[in-house]
Amino acid sequence: MDERNLTDFLDGTTTASTSQEPPNGDVLYKVVATTVYFILGAVAIVGNTMVIIVVLRVKSMRTPTNCHLVSLAFVDAVTGLVPNWLHSIPEVLGNSTWYGAIGCVPMVYVEYLVFNMSAVSIAAFTAERYIAICHPMKSHYMCTINRAVKIIVCVWIFTAIYCVCWLILIDYDETRPNPCYYNTDYEKFLPYVYVADCILFYMIPVGIAIPTYIVIGRALYRSTRSRSKMVASYSRKREDGTTEKAHDKSDAARKQLVIHPGKTAHLVIKTVPNSTDTIHLGTSIISNVNSFMYLGSTITYNTDDTPEISKRIAIAKTTLRECKYLRSPHLSVATKLLVIRALVMSRLTYGSTTWSIKNSDAAKLDAFGRTVWRWLLGVNWSDHVTNESLMRMIDGRWLFTYDTIVQRKMDWFSHIARQQGLQWDLLSGAVLGTVSSRGRPRMTWYDNIRASTGLTMEEAKQQALSRIHLRILVTIQLHFAGHLASL
Repeated sequence: MDERNLTDFLDGTTTASTSQEPPNGDVLYKVVATTVYFILGAVAIVGNTMVIIVVLRVKSMRTPTNCHLVSLAFVDAVTGLVPNWLHSIPEVLGNSTWYGAIGCVPMVYVEYLVFNMSAVSIAAFTAERYIAICHPMKSHYMCTINRAVKIIVCVWIFTAIYCVCWLILIDYDETRPNPCYYNTDYEKFLPYVYVADCILFYMIPVGIAIPTYIVIGRALYRSTRSRSKMVASYSRKREDGTTEKAHDKSDAARKQLVIHPGKTAHLVIKTVPNSTDTIHLGTSIISNVNSFMYLGSTITYNTDDTPEISKRIAIAKTTLRECKYLRSPHLSVATKLLVIRALVMSRLTYGSTTWSIKNSDAAKLDAFGRTVWRWLLGVNWSDHVTNESLMRMIDGRWLFTYDTIVQRKMDWFSHIARQQGLQWDLLSGAVLGTVSSRGRPRMTWYDNIRASTGLTMEEAKQQALSRIHLRILVTIQLHFAGHLASL
């Protein structure tokens, strides 16, 4: 600051700021304006800083939406500091160029940077909200934290590069009434810069925001209205006491709740493939298939789970190969096993409670368990390490792949046995009047439990009334009845 007394500073009698002096040099105006700018800047800095701290420290708050809010909060905090405190307050007090030649150009650059970033950040946030609200199914893979961070970084880089022009257009000259002003050599380019600013940071963001928020509001209104209609439809009663239907055929057609022939398949549970039964849907015929995917699991015409088990083992092997960091000598075996159970075994045993596991399938599962140990210990096939030697190396620790699946099946069996509901009727029921085909009986879902416990379904049902007793029985059968000895 120049060497002047406090009276001259408050009265704004400096030669550099005569053109920007408040009306009539009113001291009251200076006090009020300074107070307002100070309060606005303090609220902006403190409030937005708290938002940034909360999002960074609370893990559950780290969402794609909050990433955009953190960027916008940082911009608003800088706006409260630079334009309000460092520029507007000194300007009101009559010392707008207190920063001198060193701070002139950076001050103007930062001001335009935060103004432009604010507009672009709002546009990016609006686009993210549009995808999340109007296309919720796509938002799970489109609106991710990594993508939000990349968008924010790109927006900052673009805006920072664009605002470099102000480093050239602004110059500091003490001979002028306002030393920090436009460079006269490049003043002819100012109209083009302002037009570009208006288009890039006002017209385009506003043109994106207004239609987008109209569509968002329309989608939210329709969703609320549809939910209200559904609740009202179910709550209304007819005079005879029956509930009115929530949707009629016209509503179903309007909402596209119809059967699509190209996306619908027909699967018949038989012992032989290629069913000749056909289903006609209008002029179309529903195609017959021998297998289809349902909730990530493969269902076949003969209810054979061998293809599904082989597929799960292949997925688990692929996941295991991706965990290359598990071969690091710096990790303990206990830590490696925790990672294996969380990442690999969870994919292997997905949907395993519905499997009917044959002896060949059980051998594949246990072989995969040995493969995991060989991979963790770095044992190659060329080392000629037998399974017995491997068991001695791991000191009896095992992944118990097959045993884990049987335990899960027993837990589910105990659950539905105690419920005595539709699931139990389907599990224990049988079709009367059928004649068994020739050959060995097919493996059923309960056969694995029978082999592990030695109980019939009715006996296991009685044991299921005591969950602890049944779990102890299965554990004893699995670990001491010779399952591992048969490997």
